[in-house]
Amino acid sequence: MKGLSVFTLLLLSVYTSAQITPVITGVISTTSLTNGGLLNYDIIVNSTSPANFLYYTFTIGDFQSGGGGVFGYQAINGTTNQWIISFPFNVPKFFSGVADLSDLKVLNEYGSFSTQNLTHFIVPIVSNQTAVPGPPQILNFSRQGNPSTIALAGIPITYLLTFQSTSPPYYLSVVFTAVNGIKSMGYMGFQSDVFSCNTPNSTCDDGQLHSWNATISFSFTESDRSGLYALTSLQLMNECMMSAVANASSSLARNISAISFSTPPGSLVVTSIGVAVQPVLIRNGGWVNLTMYVSAQTSQPLNMLYFMVSSPNGRIVSGGGGSTQFTQTSPGRWTCTTPLIRISPWAASGTWNITNIQVGSGARIASYSARTSFQVNNALQPMSPQLSVSVASGSTNKRSSSPMLTIIYTVRCDSPIIWLSTKINGPQVNVNYSESTSFVSISGKVFTHVMHVDLPENATGTYTISDSYVDSEALEFSNIYPDVSVEFSNGEIVQSVSSNSPIKVPLTIMLAILLLLHCK
Repeated sequence: MKGLSVFTLLLLSVYTSAQITPVITGVISTTSLTNGGLLNYDIIVNSTSPANFLYYTFTIGDFQSGGGGVFGYQAINGTTNQWIISFPFNVPKFFSGVADLSDLKVLNEYGSFSTQNLTHFIVPIVSNQTAVPGPPQILNFSRQGNPSTIALAGIPITYLLTFQSTSPPYYLSVVFTAVNGIKSMGYMGFQSDVFSCNTPNSTCDDGQLHSWNATISFSFTESDRSGLYALTSLQLMNECMMSAVANASSSLARNISAISFSTPPGSLVVTSIGVAVQPVLIRNGGWVNLTMYVSAQTSQPLNMLYFMVSSPNGRIVSGGGGSTQFTQTSPGRWTCTTPLIRISPWAASGTWNITNIQVGSGARIASYSARTSFQVNNALQPMSPQLSVSVASGSTNKRSSSPMLTIIYTVRCDSPIIWLSTKINGPQVNVNYSESTSFVSISGKVFTHVMHVDLPENATGTYTISDSYVDSEALEFSNIYPDVSVEFSNGEIVQSVSSNSPIKVPLTIMLAILLLLHCK
């Protein structure tokens, strides 16, 4: 019985780390605001792991933000399954109208999304300021200096915007887009230091009409494409949350000369790349260190390295990519050492190749047909993983009493399982899980992972587990297991069938089977 309790606790630990669908249970907000101030929404979430990533749409006047972001969160009363996500917004004192938070969804640390799409949490806002509500009036927008000067990488381009407004400026966005539509440049932000009021000895927040300037600067980089960049969008918003907008077809945009950008002259010519591998033979797992020796004529120091390491069965297991510290040993000669590359004792024996070597200088990348290899001689001869997927009946989330789909992934393999990919789809549930996953060894060659997914209360309909496969430390994929369809009615499983055989298995029997395997 002692062994049973230990194993049961082991299984329970797998259950508690499984993926749970978060549920938004309420939204508490500031009831109203007068003369601006901090507007705060508290989104209350039930989730067995911290939920802090919020998808949303927020609208106030002409201003709208949205998408997704990480927000502050805290547990409610020290619990581990109820959380508050705070969404704050500082409302300008000149705004009157409503604020609207909508399209709410949350993501927890298990990677599960809430299934609801909650909309329209509205807060009325009143301003007692004397400003006459109205958008700003743009007077002029021009490039400083000679507008025909060709822009160069790293050299700022400055524009001056003049306008009038009865309330202070709040937001400015200026976008120049390449004529071929591939790249955009410009300025976007709320920084008050780009704005200046032209009325002497005035704070310019008295609700009267004032003249303003905005000075913005931006610059290109060497990685940007040469060509013409035309003004395609300008939005200026004041604290009444009203905007003046100019698009690509506006008279303002037509009167602004396109920016001509050209990358500076330079070159990168690689004449040779040598690779030293240490050690050249790996026995029963270990670490590989690579040193690159590059001969190149370049106008700038080398600072990037790319390469691939592939196993005898063709799997790409490692590679360099991005910024790399090179040392110049003499004119035209460079060297760098890569981070250590781990070779598992379960990895395939044979010749491992290092290919696709590229080096970079600034925005320039050069390839060289260098190719080298090392040998791996592992005593272990792994088998390909064999996956089966089972559904346990009678599952209920004991914290929320909601129905729960419990899935048991069992793998027969002699090397550890490191990756699980699976999909669960049904009414109000859409899970696409593909990531590194911990499997528990229940015998020398059997591993298991238990996942449960919260379902809507009184869940009814068909839920399907599909496209399930695993990857082992030996870099061997399993079979893709046939689809498993589970029929629910009022929160209870009524039928569970795979494409090749019925698999309705009570949870108690499944745990007993796993326990017997564990004891062998």
